[in-house]
Amino acid sequence: MGETLQEDAASDLKDGGLVNDVKAKYEEGLGSLLSMPSAVAESWELLNSPSQGGSLDYLRRIEAAETVASAPGRVRSAVSKIGGYYRNLRTVSGFMARRVEGLQRGIQARVRNAQARRATHDYLVMEGLTSWEAEGLINFQAQLKAKYGAESVELAVRSFGDKAAARRGNREKGMGTKPGWAGDKTGADAISRVQINHGGNKTTRQLTGDIDLYYIKVDGRTLGESEVAALKIPINQAIGAAYKRQGGTGLIGSSVHHGAHVNLLEMHGSTVNNYGASLGKSFGPNRRGDTTNKHVKEMNPNYAAKWDDHKLGIISGPGAEAFAVRTESSGRVRGFEPATSMLSQELDESNHRFWLKTGRTVDSIEGMDWKKGFPR
Repeated sequence: MGETLQEDAASDLKDGGLVNDVKAKYEEGLGSLLSMPSAVAESWELLNSPSQGGSLDYLRRIEAAETVASAPGRVRSAVSKIGGYYRNLRTVSGFMARRVEGLQRGIQARVRNAQARRATHDYLVMEGLTSWEAEGLINFQAQLKAKYGAESVELAVRSFGDKAAARRGNREKGMGTKPGWAGDKTGADAISRVQINHGGNKTTRQLTGDIDLYYIKVDGRTLGESEVAALKIPINQAIGAAYKRQGGTGLIGSSVHHGAHVNLLEMHGSTVNNYGASLGKSFGPNRRGDTTNKHVKEMNPNYAAKWDDHKLGIISGPGAEAFAVRTESSGRVRGFEPATSMLSQELDESNHRFWLKTGRTVDSIEGMDWKKGFPR
């Protein structure tokens, strides 16, 4: 945008002659313009002042252009002495009208985007996220677009199912979320009760479900494990910032603790790199047959967990249900439930990458049900 209205008008016209023409005629007829009524003189002064930008400035300038252009009698005569200025002023007025129409369209687009954002926020809350987690995920997507210079980004989360409302309620009460080392599934109340034995000091923690990422996509490409791992902190930071904006105090703790489930097979053979690496399960029934939902973890500095067949088999597949949020190239956000067929394809592609890396398929992992919940 130019410094003056005439510069803007000149850029809008192919011949570019408006600026020089108006400037010359203005200097030639300055004395006549000074004799005009104050309203017209003030309007002309406004039209020649540097643009302030914004909708109010646009509206004031179009009103000023119309005031001078429609001036009657001797004012019109004074304008005629400047030779052709009246015609150019009409052009400026028309140009401003087009600019205002464009501004109105922009405002309408922003309103639609705001409405879509609100609807997406409400959808995520319905699926089991808190208000600040929903806002944080939506805000994070803008960061993700900027990071990759992407047209569109998409993030999916494993469904909380019928525990959604309980999980959201637990989180709103300040309950921490279940990290990977906790292992045990949450019960019907969306709570996992974990005991920790540290030097004979046993403590019990009540934890609710974390945000289990299903996948993250950038321009249709599914990000790999290392890429998603680098995004955990920014996601939690965005959620934490939203928590503060909504009036939260203190530390609410992380909502995302690990990478996306479609990338689980990429971890095979690597060392578990989290607090759980120093926690060994000392006793308790086998998890697959466990009904107590209680295991005791003991600190063990020499315990180095590996992502081996056994661990992958326990975690198994992510299931056939998820909810997602997508930001389009226009900036519009929408929440939706990914199609089962699309989720199935994501898992098949992950299995194929595992085969390329190891020469094995996921079926060779004992206890692994990679496609659990999907139609057989």
